[in-house]
Amino acid sequence: MLLPYVLILAKMLLKYYAWYMARRSLALGSNPRLIVGYMEQLQDGVLNCTELVSEHVPPPLILMKEDTLLVEKQPHGYSLTRMNNNGLVTLDRVWQLNVTLKSGPTTQHKDLCLSFAMFKLLRCRFARYKVSEAIFAKANNFICHVLLEDSDDERVFGVIAHELSFLNDYYYTSLPVSYSKSWLPIVSTCISLLSIGYCLLVTNNFIMESQSSESEQITCSEFHCDPPYMPQGGSSLQFGALLFDQMSLSLLVALVVLVEAREIMSYICSNWTKVALTCHYVSHTSWQQSPVIRKCVGLLLRTRCKFMVHWEDKMNQSSILVLRPRRNLVALLRHLLHLPDQKKVPRPVKAAVVDAVRRYKRTGRQTNGATHMQLHVNNLLWTSQGTKGTADVILVCHVATSILEVRSRRQNKPLSNHEIAATHISQYCAYLDAYCPELLPDDAAWCRSLYKAVNKDAARVLRSDRVSPATPEAEDQQLVKLLSEQSKHHVLKDGAELGRLLTELPEGEEVAWKALAEFWSDTLVSVAAACDNIDEHAEAVARGGELVTLLWALLAHVGSVDDDTADAAATHGAPDAV
Repeated sequence: MLLPYVLILAKMLLKYYAWYMARRSLALGSNPRLIVGYMEQLQDGVLNCTELVSEHVPPPLILMKEDTLLVEKQPHGYSLTRMNNNGLVTLDRVWQLNVTLKSGPTTQHKDLCLSFAMFKLLRCRFARYKVSEAIFAKANNFICHVLLEDSDDERVFGVIAHELSFLNDYYYTSLPVSYSKSWLPIVSTCISLLSIGYCLLVTNNFIMESQSSESEQITCSEFHCDPPYMPQGGSSLQFGALLFDQMSLSLLVALVVLVEAREIMSYICSNWTKVALTCHYVSHTSWQQSPVIRKCVGLLLRTRCKFMVHWEDKMNQSSILVLRPRRNLVALLRHLLHLPDQKKVPRPVKAAVVDAVRRYKRTGRQTNGATHMQLHVNNLLWTSQGTKGTADVILVCHVATSILEVRSRRQNKPLSNHEIAATHISQYCAYLDAYCPELLPDDAAWCRSLYKAVNKDAARVLRSDRVSPATPEAEDQQLVKLLSEQSKHHVLKDGAELGRLLTELPEGEEVAWKALAEFWSDTLVSVAAACDNIDEHAEAVARGGELVTLLWALLAHVGSVDDDTADAAATHGAPDAV
């Protein structure tokens, strides 16, 4: 019966050994220092690169096998002392293999390796390394070409989502430390299999013994029980049932088996395993020449598991002007618990924000929507009642977008892509103002108080004279009149005026929606670029990721994130825990 204790002790010792090695590893614990030093040498041309690096050819970004390098400590990181890096697996080697070897890793797993290399670059920012963007210029140029010029919008979101999943695993799970040595996942899987086998064997033996013996839990013979308690004419007293023992043991065994099975699946289906497998495939020529190994590698790379998905491709929604609240149970619970609504990110939203990133990359600033939008409402948006903050502008435009949505709803026609993008991003920005103001460039406390004041005033106005659904043709005019005359907050008044201008736009409603879609996508990208609050983005990654955090990570890789908030960080970086 010592086997279960031996297995438990072995698992504990293996976990401790993995953590200890990860702390000292150049691939995990000290990786940001190595990446910074490596990228500086790459920028200075110190490293011998066999391929000419351009926007079409990936730079030799590090993937794995950093522990094979010989390095020395420098003021701003590690420096490679030997330029022969044949043992190091870099992104360009994976790219070249995919071009020349049809049976190698597919394009999807090439993107996964790109996500892993980008994750290592992003960790330098999370470790508070203040480095010049010129060091990452080659990587940024290639990422811009792959994600912004030569791919679809779904691919952009997929690559960044995988990158944030690596980041979440590193900071909030114990999975990455198991890859400090290549044999650790194999040993851990073997221990889990032995634990499952032992549990099943013990359960089977217990059931077999219970079937071949008495079904009672306790049997008391006449030698152990006093006569008054013995039944007349009987030689023993039996009570209890083995069913209770079987049920408790079965539940315990089921729990252990599920935990161990989940750990095995986390290794098999993990993106870390897929990247490690791809790097081993690149490093070993014998693997590439073996049809059996190629088939097994391809099978493992194609495995999927839903519980390993980090980014669920959803965006939270919040609205100030709720004219027709939903009456189902889920909506009621969300209202009672003060939770935002959640919707899947539509394809038009992805297309709009990626286009906005492209515009931001070209111009370096927000375009504030189309020209006709600027002509009609620019003064109201940016200059009325003094200088406004981002939260003011978001809420004013959110109210105006809601009014235009009320107007277009009565036409009973399919929603255009511009309308879908504008309404979803509008409600997402309102959600940021209400629930995550730390991700906005304004003061968080001020944003919360502003949203509460505007929301309270809007609820008062709608309660006092609710917009009648019986006359939909005049519903938007009635709403504008109510907000203009009865609201006390300037945000609602400005929003009503802006909504009136949009509904009366001479170019038509579709032009207004196009202007709003560009305005909202540009605003969201500008918010992502302006807020470089590392701690808040880390918390967003921990709870499953936010759309604005995903855009912030993308902008960081294309060199378009404002670094003013990071000036206090030391150049040598802060400790990066494993």
